[in-house]
Amino acid sequence: MSDQNDINAEYEKVFGTTSRETLFSADDENYASLRQEILDAKREFNVKKVLPFDGIKLYPYEEYLRMSNVLDAEKHGYRIFYIRKYDGQELVCYAAGYFNAKDSRFVVLKGSFFHQTDYYKSLVCGLNPLVGSSLTSAFENTKGTLKQTKDWTFTSASLAASLILGKKTTFREWKDNRGKSLAAYYAKYKDEFIDEKEDKAFPYIPSVSIKTSTSKITDDAGTLLANTVQSLLQPRKITHVFNIEITGKCRVVGYYDDEDNRFVVKKGSRFRDSVDPDFDVKPLGESRRRFIEAACMKSGPYLEVIKDTKCKSATAAASYIMGYEASYSLWKDNNGKYLKDIYPERFILDGNEVPLYNNQGKPLGQAPQLPNTFYIKRYTNKERACDASGFYDITTGQFVLRAGSILSIGAAISYAYSSQGVNRMNFLSKYCFKSAKGLVLRKDYAFDTPSAAASYVLGRSANGWQEWKNKDGLSLDSVVRQRND
Repeated sequence: MSDQNDINAEYEKVFGTTSRETLFSADDENYASLRQEILDAKREFNVKKVLPFDGIKLYPYEEYLRMSNVLDAEKHGYRIFYIRKYDGQELVCYAAGYFNAKDSRFVVLKGSFFHQTDYYKSLVCGLNPLVGSSLTSAFENTKGTLKQTKDWTFTSASLAASLILGKKTTFREWKDNRGKSLAAYYAKYKDEFIDEKEDKAFPYIPSVSIKTSTSKITDDAGTLLANTVQSLLQPRKITHVFNIEITGKCRVVGYYDDEDNRFVVKKGSRFRDSVDPDFDVKPLGESRRRFIEAACMKSGPYLEVIKDTKCKSATAAASYIMGYEASYSLWKDNNGKYLKDIYPERFILDGNEVPLYNNQGKPLGQAPQLPNTFYIKRYTNKERACDASGFYDITTGQFVLRAGSILSIGAAISYAYSSQGVNRMNFLSKYCFKSAKGLVLRKDYAFDTPSAAASYVLGRSANGWQEWKNKDGLSLDSVVRQRND
């Protein structure tokens, strides 16, 4: 310290004493008064237990961005639902999204993140290649954590939840800040499957097997099935029970309720939870997931139906069991008879089987002569030639394009670069092969609407209700819609 003082003294000898400017001169009266006031003031201590910024939460920047995305969606009137998973105190999975009632789609907001899983990889691989590629491009991968870089629209909330959590799950994983699921706010997510009233007089009818040594049909307990059916069905006045039994796949029992045009899958039925990737992302696949959520539980390698459950059709019920777009022809009674044999006024056979009732359950009546096959034939040039046939499934509202149909190679420019046009190109590469006649469909394929089927055949936008005509030249609209009016 003494050395420092010597230095200062030497500095002042050379440069003089440093003057410090103030508002006052040394002899200023105001200065003297202020100085004395300060000297006379009582010393005070003010110790605060709460700092000025205590209670104000400071968010990490990433969390701030996620909150901003949520606030933006809420400004547009959307109700936000979340999925959050923690590892101790660490948030390892976060997703926010909303249900868009206008198009019945579920949107997951950018900023959502989760760990990459084998389930995610297999799910992406099972999607349409264009969709799968686009989906993966929406994420940043940082050491196995996938962060969503843009909003992404899913066909279903269940599919979104499954992708995020890395396992097959349901829309019930999505909860708002009050812990309420989508079903509390939107009719789409309420159970659409009708529960049977509890009726102990009509329990599950076991699957049956044929004992070749005795040629007698018995249930699993060895009781004659005829006796079982007689005793169980009499109170309900149900005359026929149908089943689907495939070793290692399923043992399912049900019956057709002709009063309300539904098919009932019986409690105790069991099937494996295996599904074709293409089917899983279709509307019927979404309906299957809701069926499982509402009426099934895990039982070893199988799913077991825990209550009698009505499905909208026998075709839908068979598809739920098989995990692909199946036909109601899979349902067979113990005498080898099919639905079309027992209910000919509702079910007919025309190459593929077509139920004779519409989506509202309105019977078409006795109409085996109803022309079920419809055609589109065009020859503008070799690139735009087509010769296709198919049928309309009144049960599902789908139009099934028959294998062997010839589709147009070319497409209208305005259509080719639309989203449907891009999907069509992928469809052609996946399901068609090139021949001398043109592009030939390898197998039957069900489209959600007649117009979608017609557009894929023609390579342009089309009204399928008018384009599809039967052998007599009548349009699908005049045969189906006007007949149902």
